[in-house]
Formats: sequence, C-alpha cells, structure tokens
Amino acid sequence: MLKTIILTILVLLTTLSSAVCFGGLTDHPTVVVLPIENKSNVHHPVLDDKKNAQEFLIAELAGTNCFDVIEPELLTLYAKERQIKNDSLSGTAKIAKSLGINYIFTGYISSFTASKVANANQNNNAQRIYSDNSPDLLNVGLEVRVIDTGTEKTVLSLSSRSVTPGRLINGEWSHIDVYDALSNVVKDAVHGKNGLFAKIQNCKNN
Repeated sequence: MLKTIILTILVLLTTLSSAVCFGGLTDHPTVVVLPIENKSNVHHPVLDDKKNAQEFLIAELAGTNCFDVIEPELLTLYAKERQIKNDSLSGTAKIAKSLGINYIFTGYISSFTASKVANANQNNNAQRIYSDNSPDLLNVGLEVRVIDTGTEKTVLSLSSRSVTPGRLINGEWSHIDVYDALSNVVKDAVHGKNGLFAKIQNCKNN
C-alpha cells in the first residue's frame, strides 16, 4: 500500500515537473496573440498597423510546433455572439479562458530609431566617419508579455532589440526594410539569446 502511494506521488511529481515551466508555461499550450501597438516616437504605416508585428509573432510561434496558436478573430466572434464586452485585457483573458486558451501574448513596439553605419577611415582605422552616403541601420525595440488566462498574471516578460539595414525613399523609410526590421525583432523575441525559448529552457534547467 505504501509503495503504491509513493509510486503515485512520484508519477505526479514527474508529470508536473515535465509539464510546467518554472515561469508558469505548460508544455504545448494553446495561445493567442493580440495586436501589437506602436508606442515608439516614430509613426510609419508599417509600424502603426497593429496587425503586422502580430502576424509575425503568430507565424513564429506556429512555426515552432510548440504552441497551438488560435486565430485572434475567434475572440471577437465569441464575444460578439455572446454579447460579452471585450474592451479590456481582463475581459479578453476571461474570453480566452472560456475558449480553452492557456496564454495571451500581448506587447508593443517600444522604440524605433535609425543610425548610420560607421565606415573606417582608410588612413586611420581608429577613426570612424559618417556621411550621407553611409547605409542606415534601423534599431527596433519590442516588449512582449505572456499572460496566464487563469490567473490573469504575467508569467513571462520579454524585451527584444534588433538592428536591420534600412533605406530612405522619398523621405520615408522603405516599407520593405521596416517589415524586415519588425520580422527580425519578433524572431529575436522568440529565438534570441534572451528570447522566449531561452527563458523557458532556463526555467526548466532550474
């Protein structure tokens, strides 16, 4: 009898330790990604469209085969059909929980700046010069939070930065380059040194 109880406890502990990350993420969870706002000081059509970074993050998470990613439109349809208010993060979390969604990914673009690439002076490698002909670098910052729909608490927080070559076309940053910059910062948030998977792995190692 005692052996049976001990064995049962060991099985439960093993199951829990393999299914739950220290940070709170369960294995292969069902998630939804909310629109990602532009809170930087720069207004650009690509940045201001909340769906662009959102779709990049959806694609990255779905591509890992570690998450069941639910289309965000389902939240809107569910709320509309049941006449439920969906105008707050708490309300969204409750709706998501009703749909069996474990976590909400939410975030915002925190910064967008440009800098010149420094070219080494041929006569003095220690001196670096900048000119109007030097290529530009687009520096993008992204903040992401992972929220447990059951507790409505943040279980993981991610801060990502990326640098991408950029060009000015008729006084505006190239849309293609800004798309690339967004894609790169989202990839860093998921796969980077301090990204989602690094934090989950660190949780499991501890």
